[in-house]
Amino acid sequence: GEFSSANLFVEEIVGEERIAVRNHPLELLMEAPSDHLSKSFLLSYSLAWILLSGNAFWYLSPAKRNRDEIVEIWPVPSNRMWAIPDAKKFIGAYAYKTNAGSYLRVDPHYICHFQLPNPFSLTDGLSKLGAARLPLQTDLASAGFQRDFYNKGRGIPHSVISLSPDMADPDFFAAEA
Repeated sequence: GEFSSANLFVEEIVGEERIAVRNHPLELLMEAPSDHLSKSFLLSYSLAWILLSGNAFWYLSPAKRNRDEIVEIWPVPSNRMWAIPDAKKFIGAYAYKTNAGSYLRVDPHYICHFQLPNPFSLTDGLSKLGAARLPLQTDLASAGFQRDFYNKGRGIPHSVISLSPDMADPDFFAAEA
């Protein structure tokens, strides 16, 4: 709704004043991101991914004869793209997983990455859904570790059950199970 129909514009800040820049290349490109996509679709698709995964990606397609001129914007499914950290450049590249399962390295110059804040990573966003899932994943991992560790005769169980020494074998085996 409102997000996908937002009016986008470019302003230049001169001193304390904001001056509208008419027909800026980014403003014009956003009105028609490609021959097949509208601004409304690009923004809606991006918002859906950022809410679902915490990340949204755009591939900024350059002109054939001028790699610095961006001529199209294509949204990329967030479940197929991730940042590859680099010690010197922060992000060395982006990896894109193709339909065939192979990976392509993409120059970060041509990726626009939007992300929600993530206290655990500077290069990967964290959605509300992902944040809500973390305690459940932690609890399941802890329970699985305890189960596996305790079944092998080691470790400290989550709880201790005290059984009567006078309990009959069938009752003991039922309680143990």
